Amino acid sequence: MGSFLEVLPSQRYYRKFDSLSLDYCFSEDKAKNVKPQLIDYDKNKTVYDKILKAFCFVIFSDKGEKCNEQCYNLYYWIGDKLSSVFNNKISFLNVIKILSDGFRNTSSNNKCNCIFFSDTDKENFKRMKIVHDYCEDHETIKQTLRAKNNVCSNEFQEYLQEAVSTYNNVYSECELDRSLSYCAELRKHVTGCLSKKLEDLTCELKEVSLKLEDSGGSNYRSSDGLGSTNDPSTFNSSQIFMSIFFPVVGILFISFMIYKFTPLLSCIRTQLRRKTLLGNNLDGEDTHELEEYGFMHKNLNLQRRHLNVYYHPS
Repeated sequence: MGSFLEVLPSQRYYRKFDSLSLDYCFSEDKAKNVKPQLIDYDKNKTVYDKILKAFCFVIFSDKGEKCNEQCYNLYYWIGDKLSSVFNNKISFLNVIKILSDGFRNTSSNNKCNCIFFSDTDKENFKRMKIVHDYCEDHETIKQTLRAKNNVCSNEFQEYLQEAVSTYNNVYSECELDRSLSYCAELRKHVTGCLSKKLEDLTCELKEVSLKLEDSGGSNYRSSDGLGSTNDPSTFNSSQIFMSIFFPVVGILFISFMIYKFTPLLSCIRTQLRRKTLLGNNLDGEDTHELEEYGFMHKNLNLQRRHLNVYYHPS
């Protein structure tokens, strides 16, 4: 998934459960008894270590609205982990039951006690999770699309189309038969989402064509919008800036090197310095001549003044 999908509200708890490193059940014998039961169904120890850390984190949380929210998110997070491990319905449901029993046997009266819905199968669980996440994220997606002028990437468009389609199908099924058990469970998890139909969200792809002169005029197309893409032909603003900035810097650097080290330019600089020195010498000679002329002129004036002093007309 792209970076935008990873920061949606529904992913907040999923990321938190994935990143847990502490074992909150290190002193709880009842909780420790859950692990061997899980491993009996599959030998994938890494998955169960993650599940047990999240399980222990929640059972030590206080009761209340936050507890319910944590339980719902833990249910979908665990189910998603189990879907990657099990291919049959029986194993999937049995593990869910083991965890539910673990909560009932381990949690104290004032702590969080999750009751996981087990009347489902792998495919139906997947639909429930898509609807849950879409309902949690609907307003954020709506506001973000509005800010982006309803433009998105191909990856995000595919995600959105699947989410909207699944939600609409589930909503219709739950309206036609309100007794369906999974519909009743979903109404607990996302109350307003199934009582009133959400607005359908759509987005449009926007392609920007960039022409590279050094590749024979080949056109490269890039999607601009929500999500991310691994297409090597995708350009962003920083890449465009670098494609302009570095050639300019290269030209300036080459010019500097030519100016600094080319013998021809060195000769030109030498000639220019000689002309400058010659000009300065000429200026100095002119100045000297002017000074001599001024000095001689002053002497003549003095001599004339002397003659004027001793002259007596007859």
